[in-house]
Amino acid sequence: MNINNPFIGKHYASGNDFVGREDELNKLRQLIHSRAGGISIVGQQRIGKTSIAKKIFHELRDGDKPTIWLDLGCEESPDTFFDDLILEVRKLFYQKSQEYEQYLDMATNAYRKFNMLLALLPKNCGRLTIFLDEFDAIRSFDKDGKTPQRLRALMDNCEENNITIVLISRRTIYALEHALSHCSTLDGQCTKCFVKPFKPDETQLLVNIIQNQKELTEQQRNNLEEFAGNHPYLLKIGLADFWNENSLSEQAYNDLFDYYEKLRELLNEDNLWKTLVQEIICGFHNPQDAEAYSRLEMYGIVKGNLSWSLSFDDYIRQHILDASLNEPWANTEINLRKLIAAVCRKKYGDNFLSEICKKPNIKTIFYGNPSNPKQDCCEKRKDRTKLKFKTSEINLLEYTYTIDLWNIISILWEDCDFRNVFRGNKEEWSNKFNFLGPMRNEKIAHNNSSELRDDQIILFYKIVDEINKIFKNFIESEEKCTSN
Repeated sequence: MNINNPFIGKHYASGNDFVGREDELNKLRQLIHSRAGGISIVGQQRIGKTSIAKKIFHELRDGDKPTIWLDLGCEESPDTFFDDLILEVRKLFYQKSQEYEQYLDMATNAYRKFNMLLALLPKNCGRLTIFLDEFDAIRSFDKDGKTPQRLRALMDNCEENNITIVLISRRTIYALEHALSHCSTLDGQCTKCFVKPFKPDETQLLVNIIQNQKELTEQQRNNLEEFAGNHPYLLKIGLADFWNENSLSEQAYNDLFDYYEKLRELLNEDNLWKTLVQEIICGFHNPQDAEAYSRLEMYGIVKGNLSWSLSFDDYIRQHILDASLNEPWANTEINLRKLIAAVCRKKYGDNFLSEICKKPNIKTIFYGNPSNPKQDCCEKRKDRTKLKFKTSEINLLEYTYTIDLWNIISILWEDCDFRNVFRGNKEEWSNKFNFLGPMRNEKIAHNNSSELRDDQIILFYKIVDEINKIFKNFIESEEKCTSN
């Protein structure tokens, strides 16, 4: 390992390794300067929450402001948490706290003692800012939800207590409190700062660090964009490889997969995974899930119906293939692929894929257009997925999308007798798939902040049901022919 590699090391960025994030930093500075009682920094894991908070923490400390940093991952109970806060305050105000010892002994528990200590501290020492990192850990050491209630009380009296509390977590305070006590007591007291993936110009700042070592090739830049999007942690994984090598390592893809596995667990806990699957894979968003979709946007996980990178889209898609989740359009897409395979196999035999690819338009769907190397196609999707997620050999047909499927059916309408299979007018079915296509690929539900109308939702489920019945009828018909 090259110890000079700037992308390998501590879990948060500081000094020259810290790039961008001016919007987030300015917002935090403004909130602290305005004497906010509670601030919540929220974002998915390894997105940069701690790096941003640490930078502000050091700015305050270097400016002789009383500042405390506490990692809740080390706490065992609500009382030990406030014991540790008392210890940190005593370090800051050692001489004063010694004078107050006789008064503090009157308190019956650590929380009361901490309150009393705050009340005794002189106001001219400056406002005390407390950063509580890994606030998610509250679920393990305070299942009764006492700590959120106590923190809220401190924030309620922030002027009297001369205190600002900054909570740093992967989950929203609302989600954490709901898991603890099924009621929100602290969430409304905190001004929220969501940390999202980098903006493109911030990504470029990080990439520029490598320029002192070597210039990235266009292929490396494309690989990095597919691999990481604008996610700082994933960018560092990729750039660490490019520091000494020309390509992304197997370990980088293993780290990518592990990261996505943990992210999926987090989204499942917050009941966001299903909404994400519907948006990215199905291109369909139920208006009833508007709140969940809004949280995904605030996390920076989606923008419209796109995630932050092709690699995450591939992961979601592969998870659907592996887990066969019961999503309305995901399962219908699977049935459509099976139907096309069955119909074409009946016509051309097991080697049907090479036969139908003799038609240029179908070949482009599977293998792309040589004159446009950036055009996505089934083969590229398969290669990305196979490299990243160690998948077994899968038919290229599995990597088709909604409009791809219709284009194949449309081209083979007469040759493979899809006309008889679908028992309808080709133009009518073209209209149906043109309706489904944006549901899968663009975005209907949140186009210009509008929502799907009831008639669109009804039509969506009607077409899905119709396609599933066609698949079922064809399979049953073929089984009868085989048995006879």
